[in-house]
Amino acid sequence: MERAEWLTREVATLPWYAHYLAEAIEDPRVPPSGRNPCVAAAKYLASGGDLIPDSDPVIGLLDDLFVTLYALSELMKHGGREAAGIYSVKPLPPSGRLAERCREARENFPGFWNFVVKEVTAHIQEIARAVRKGPEVVAPLVADLRAFIQAAAQRPVYPIDPRALELFLRHHQASK
Repeated sequence: MERAEWLTREVATLPWYAHYLAEAIEDPRVPPSGRNPCVAAAKYLASGGDLIPDSDPVIGLLDDLFVTLYALSELMKHGGREAAGIYSVKPLPPSGRLAERCREARENFPGFWNFVVKEVTAHIQEIARAVRKGPEVVAPLVADLRAFIQAAAQRPVYPIDPRALELFLRHHQASK
């Protein structure tokens, strides 16, 4: 599958990923080390202060997708064995599992993955500090995340043009 086709499919799957973020945030089995990246991604999705404006109908959700995949990847990496076992096998349409899709994103888009990681790492640490100071910040974020999920599920997904994607990726890559 071409990269543009892969991304078109994954943008359409974004509501599923966001649902898994909300599930992990509310899952008492997930320790803070796994939950904090999910809370940070929820804030990112709900805040509207994106790296790429959502108003762009073709590539506007790519940053949201990669922030979400990165947070879920961190959940599976730092959330403990139980969380990794639960979330890595979460199903995604049309077929596949969450761990596979995170790996595919990292492998197929290493430059953009690194760009996103670089941009959101400090944000995740900031959220972790805020949650430690007052865990009451989490409930409103989950409510905002659920609103994002509903809006994303209703948003049309446009096919991504392979040439436009390659230009975009060249422009938005982290220094190697």
